[in-house]
Amino acid sequence: QLTGLTLADLDQRLQTSVDAAFNFYRSTGILNSYAERGITEEMLRESSLQMLGIMKRLLPGMLAMGAAAAAGINYLLAHAVARRLQLPLYPLRPFSEWQLPWYFTWGVIFGFAALLLGDHYQLSWLVQGGQNLLLIYSPFLLIFGIAVVSHYYHKSQLPRWFKIGIIAISVFYFTITLIVLMTLGLFDSLFNYRKLAR
Repeated sequence: QLTGLTLADLDQRLQTSVDAAFNFYRSTGILNSYAERGITEEMLRESSLQMLGIMKRLLPGMLAMGAAAAAGINYLLAHAVARRLQLPLYPLRPFSEWQLPWYFTWGVIFGFAALLLGDHYQLSWLVQGGQNLLLIYSPFLLIFGIAVVSHYYHKSQLPRWFKIGIIAISVFYFTITLIVLMTLGLFDSLFNYRKLAR
């Protein structure tokens, strides 16, 4: 049971949502416009169900990500309130100095190992576990990767127009940028590129 719902209830609600969405598409003529382009209702329904299947498999990871985000927001709000009340606080490091502990990388290794082993031995539960573990870790890697880039952005003596150009290119190639940032966040925790005090 998950969030007060059984998996069967969740499946039923998702199916009901899909049916309601397609009834809306049908009544507004959206399905007809897709049909003119050679995309049938069956194709759209199959694609929607596949997407929902992926979401169901990754639901534990998404819930954990939501919990982590809520905890982080609560911490920052509590820190701001405590500072306003002039309570003694441990000072937060500047964002450009944020760094993951090196042992954090073990979770990523376990996630990839579960994904590869599950795929090799056809163990869907192991693949799902690896996917969820990597999903949980990905926002942390992204945040700390951005911290690495922020450090070098402020430290670099490159012209401002050149930096803005790099940012514009990064936004244009968004998917590649995400991968690069997560990779930086992961390997910086191992090799300490910025030579920060641990």
